Amino acid sequence: MTVAWWCGGLIKDDVQDAQQKVPFLGDIPYLGRLFRSDGEKVTKQNLMVFIRTTIIRDNAALVGASAEKYRYIRDQQALHKDKGLTYLDSADVPILDEWEDDLKQLQTIQADESGAYGPGAPAPPVDGR
Repeated sequence: MTVAWWCGGLIKDDVQDAQQKVPFLGDIPYLGRLFRSDGEKVTKQNLMVFIRTTIIRDNAALVGASAEKYRYIRDQQALHKDKGLTYLDSADVPILDEWEDDLKQLQTIQADESGAYGPGAPAPPVDGR
């Protein structure tokens, strides 16, 4: 397995000038400076993008890497649900199924495809339909 990193980003500079003054008095030359307030707001934003590429050389490494990511996402979903941190109005936010269940289902589909559903045959039914 080979891992490489890439980093890039965008920079945004925003400058806003503002002036507040007392009507008419702020417009008087020289003396109007006493009745006027000038301000400048500078905002700088950096967006950094980090990409980590992974070259996977065999199916066993692929299954392991996929399972690891899948379990991490599922654990984070469960953690947020336990804490009540849902982004939807409903508390019935679904959580991904266990990885092993999906892996067994995938193996069943692959076995079916190698048998009755060979090349040129119609696709296997989805969810028993």
